[in-house]
Amino acid sequence: MSDIFDHCFDAYESLGNDGWPSGEDSGYSYNRNFYHTEIDFNLKHETNKAYLITFNEVDFWIPKKICRESKVKGKILVHTSTFNKILGKKL
Repeated sequence: MSDIFDHCFDAYESLGNDGWPSGEDSGYSYNRNFYHTEIDFNLKHETNKAYLITFNEVDFWIPKKICRESKVKGKILVHTSTFNKILGKKL
């Protein structure tokens, strides 16, 4: 009978040899913003913890912790599923 230590040790030893792509030759590239969506917005007000934005002619308070800066001016990256929940409550 195996215990959890043996399983964890086996998993650790198999890192890189488990059939999943890894390394530079794998063709896989990490996307830090995979779960984020870029939106157009109009910033109306800002507090320490949130932005008041206009999106599709509706005002929303968006927590700063779900936002990331976009490289495009006038756009912001928001965590997609959290933003969708906020939209659902407001619409």
